[in-house]
Amino acid sequence: MALGAQPIRPKKNNMQPMINPHNPLAERQRAERAQEDDDFRQRDQELIGALRDKSAAAIEQVLRQYACMRCPQCGEFLEAMPSHRIMGETCPGCGGIWLDRWAWEVLVGPKEPGWLQRLFAGILSR
Repeated sequence: MALGAQPIRPKKNNMQPMINPHNPLAERQRAERAQEDDDFRQRDQELIGALRDKSAAAIEQVLRQYACMRCPQCGEFLEAMPSHRIMGETCPGCGGIWLDRWAWEVLVGPKEPGWLQRLFAGILSR
């Protein structure tokens, strides 16, 4: 060895020795967390679906309330038109008269069957 030279020492290993990397407890905890996440995700999807259904029902109810008893032409509220034979509605805005099918049949008479209905009735009666 030369004078003043220091002896060569091996480098120290800073890595800690690995003890068994397989930890069953940690794997079980990861699996439980994954299952819990799936459960919460499914629950959230169900709640979102219920809210969508609820809001759709609320929207439909508001639309029915808005559209019920309104004139299809101008949107005014219809007023009852009592008569001795029929019951109908009149529109104060455009002057239209609105009758349901039964009131129309009272005024005009029952609807005649079309040619297709007559054809089937003829075929079936044989």
